[in-house]
Amino acid sequence: MPIRISTRWACAAVPLLAIAFAFTATAAADYYAVGPPEAGWKPDNSNHTYCFGQEYTGNNMKDAAHATMAGLQNQTTMTKEFRNCDSGIDARFALANLPGSVIGQYTCPDRSGSYCLHAVLEYDSAAIVGYNKWLNVTCHEIGHSVGLFHGTSDCMTSGTETSYGNHHQTHINNDRF
Repeated sequence: MPIRISTRWACAAVPLLAIAFAFTATAAADYYAVGPPEAGWKPDNSNHTYCFGQEYTGNNMKDAAHATMAGLQNQTTMTKEFRNCDSGIDARFALANLPGSVIGQYTCPDRSGSYCLHAVLEYDSAAIVGYNKWLNVTCHEIGHSVGLFHGTSDCMTSGTETSYGNHHQTHINNDRF
């Protein structure tokens, strides 16, 4: 026996389906670990090792890096480990003269598929004023080093936030592997 749908119901359903599709399409636009310029690459494991390049000497920048790595560990299933720089380090903090209005920059020169084996997080120290700004910019670049993109209301978009929102925590905790 065929199922009949009244014309009246079908006409009303079309706009509802369009609205549902629009919400689905918006959620699908969320990038994670697809590489620059949208995001960073996935970390290669859950222990995020980091070090400071020789030129990375200021107290604000070092304190902000340690605090932000502790925040990553406290907010997610990632762990942190500070050690000497070597080829196996996950994130190397460095200073650089960056172009234009760029104050922080993530690059992954050593990658395997969608995993970053070694990231470089560069900062323009002349352009970053104050400890809270160091926290914000450091949080942002570390976010890229664990695969995050620019989005949601946290340090990945805001110029003042110093932590990761629930949405980005979910990516870090559930989408890494």
